[in-house]
Amino acid sequence: MRTITGETIFNARLNRGDPSDEAIEFKNCWFQACGVDVDAADHAHVRVSNVHLRSCRVSGGGLRGVHLIDCSVRGLQVSSAPSIIGCVLEHVTLAGKINKLIVRPEMRGWDNEAALLAAAAEAYQRIDWALDISELDCPDLSLKGVPPHLLRLDPATQSVISREDLERTQAWREVDYTGTHIEFSIGRIVREGWPTVVLAAPRTGPKVEAYMRVLGELRSIGVAHRAHGRIDD
Repeated sequence: MRTITGETIFNARLNRGDPSDEAIEFKNCWFQACGVDVDAADHAHVRVSNVHLRSCRVSGGGLRGVHLIDCSVRGLQVSSAPSIIGCVLEHVTLAGKINKLIVRPEMRGWDNEAALLAAAAEAYQRIDWALDISELDCPDLSLKGVPPHLLRLDPATQSVISREDLERTQAWREVDYTGTHIEFSIGRIVREGWPTVVLAAPRTGPKVEAYMRVLGELRSIGVAHRAHGRIDD
């Protein structure tokens, strides 16, 4: 594995012809406005494998239309949220302290959005597990588009909530969401019609108590499910 340490990488843009299968580890690097992008006319994802980030920083940029395989991130400081959209995750691990992260399946405004969504659905039919966030500590996580049964979750601090359950009962509207982003996450699933969303409490910091209280209330009314989507080895 090749290791790159302490580098500032500015405006690096990769497309289909650039990534390789060489294992690369980035330690304490700062990525500024960097990205991996599918071409506007492509109907297949760009494949990136064996890339590992350790205690890095990210400002802007992102991943658009990328199939990530055997990749991991442990500890990430995000100063300007990168866009992670239209991607497929296969054996990807997010762990440690990551201050905020948004993962969405849509590529709004892209002509090939429908084709990439269809390709993602096909890929997830054959993937044994997609994403492990069981050791993630993130106070601001928005994760949609990954099938819940392909997630590895921490049953104590993470739950899956479904649109079906939100429509079954209105009791969730009476919950006090003060100190969390959970009401915003629920609002988006209702407005945008996605079937599920992952709720995750941070493991450290001042918001832990508020998140655990809200998750507990949502579980008690049958909206958030502690073990749904968890894979036990």
